[in-house]
Amino acid sequence: MSENELSLKVLEAYTRDVGRGVARIDYDSMDTLNASTGDVVEIKGKRRTVAKCLPLYPSDEGKGIIRIDGLGRNNSGIAIGDSVTVKKIKATAAEKIVVAPLEAIPPIDERYLADALESVPLIKGDNVMVPYFGGRLTFQIVGVSPNADAVLSESLLYNFAHQRPWYEMIFGALMAIESQIPEAYKKVVAGFEEHYTDVLDPDDYKFHTVHIIVDEDHGGGMDELAEKYLDTDEKRRSARAAYFAGAESARRCWDAFDGVKW
Repeated sequence: MSENELSLKVLEAYTRDVGRGVARIDYDSMDTLNASTGDVVEIKGKRRTVAKCLPLYPSDEGKGIIRIDGLGRNNSGIAIGDSVTVKKIKATAAEKIVVAPLEAIPPIDERYLADALESVPLIKGDNVMVPYFGGRLTFQIVGVSPNADAVLSESLLYNFAHQRPWYEMIFGALMAIESQIPEAYKKVVAGFEEHYTDVLDPDDYKFHTVHIIVDEDHGGGMDELAEKYLDTDEKRRSARAAYFAGAESARRCWDAFDGVKW
């Protein structure tokens, strides 16, 4: 085993992580791997798979474990209790991702599928889950380009801003994403004020306090806009797909605060 690899025991993922393409390890393991929250790690059992690295909860620190969901264990060919080799790798921006459904699926906008995979590290041969109307659909990655250790699809907001109709930007970014920010940032600010006053001044998290206010305005008024401008079935379908993709992307953004005490 090389200097920047670890052997860790596999345990079940936390319930909130199922289907999200993440693996949790403790901070000592992150230090050994020279990895940070959000970096991509390779998990090697009988096969190799990849996942986004997140920290374990404090109660799991120091146990030499990695928490992976059933999909990740299947991708790596391992079971709970097995040991896997873990190392940090570099993911490359994807130019093309080809998927095939592993089950009968309803009609689905391929743009929604692309956005749902935004920020999820992928390799050929892995299976992935995509949230869809309260459930999940399973797909296999049958092709990626370029050939790399792992690929990541480009930023959802870049897609919205540069490649999509304006109304998808409105409903995907403003309604779905920014409308979630006030409640999320209230919890973040409360955590800062309760646990970090010795190292943080209010000016250090002014960004968060300001956005609690302004994003309530940004996320409002969508019903009137929808009624006025979504005047065809195609526009309504596109806006709906953008909304669900944006909401899922926002949920993943909150991973960045997993290490913050509330």
